[in-house]
Amino acid sequence: MADLIERQAAIEAIRASTKKYTGFMEMEMYTDDDAVEAIINLPPAQPEIIRCKECKHYIQNIHCVGGHYNGCEEWEHDGCEYPVEEDWFCCHAERRQDG
Repeated sequence: MADLIERQAAIEAIRASTKKYTGFMEMEMYTDDDAVEAIINLPPAQPEIIRCKECKHYIQNIHCVGGHYNGCEEWEHDGCEYPVEEDWFCCHAERRQDG
């Protein structure tokens, strides 16, 4: 399983690890192993997964050609929202603010 880290957190970890080297001669002692160690010590990122039923684009009980279904207004096709299951998720998800 691949680890996920946030790019900005990695940059900040590397910059923080170089602060211990202050002079010109000390900078020569900073190696790629120091940068790798700084990244390895980062906690894994926890991506937020928003299920369709929690998303603001999720619409329940849509009537369209072929009957009623739950759909996603982000994935519209031929004037009808794309049918989705409530436990699906995608990269367009945005959490509803109404709870």
